[in-house]
Amino acid sequence: MINVVRADQAEFDVRRGISEIFAEGFTQWLGYFSKDPKRIAAAFVHIFVLDQFYMALYKGQVVGMAACTDGTSLSVKLNIKELRKHPNY
Repeated sequence: MINVVRADQAEFDVRRGISEIFAEGFTQWLGYFSKDPKRIAAAFVHIFVLDQFYMALYKGQVVGMAACTDGTSLSVKLNIKELRKHPNY
């Protein structure tokens, strides 16, 4: 059974799962930096504002995600210091 929950209300840290789905979907545009979706996921794991994401969970894993914002706040926030920790992503 698939459950849909808001990311900040999940029973476990879902950032890695969200980031892996993000990387899978955007590797074609981020491929300049790395062809490896795992490296891209690791570099961007910090950007997601969890109270603006909903995830589909199946057997304890994130299998889908969607951002939902009111248009006045961002669903992602890039932290350059965090991104620089992954110079070869």
